[in-house]
Amino acid sequence: MAKTTNVCSFLRFILSISRVRNVYKRKYSAKYGCYHLPRNNMEQDREKCGHCSAPLSGRADKRYCSDQCRAAAGNLRKHLDPAQQLMGRLNRVLGHNRQVLCQLSPQGKAILRREVLLMAGFDFRYFTHLHHTPTGNLYHFCYDYGYLLLPEERILIVNGHHWLDKAA
Repeated sequence: MAKTTNVCSFLRFILSISRVRNVYKRKYSAKYGCYHLPRNNMEQDREKCGHCSAPLSGRADKRYCSDQCRAAAGNLRKHLDPAQQLMGRLNRVLGHNRQVLCQLSPQGKAILRREVLLMAGFDFRYFTHLHHTPTGNLYHFCYDYGYLLLPEERILIVNGHHWLDKAA
């Protein structure tokens, strides 16, 4: 049951990213006429920087006046893309979950109550991968730190590197 739920959650997450990207493309297309910059506008604006509109000098196919403008334009494109924003939020949550697991298990292995993780801000909905052991246990991993849900609201935290080396 838990395995099916996690797979369904993962598939819903992938579909939501795809939908966000498609909605963004449709809105951008409706507002500006197409998703990518039109070729004729690029040819007309070839003599101006694509970010700050300063005059260009140098190569004929140059698009930006400096490396700073090129980087700023790329960052702006990234920050406007809803899919990139979603991925950034997910990475922050996963990073926080990993940091909590790391701080609560300094020796690489610890057994704690579920409330301790919740009070530290751990979000059980987010993890990077699952590991099934031959004995039937299911470990949830946040990068290299994993946890196993035990009876009586307890959790076993393991550091994947040490744990996987011993298992091999």
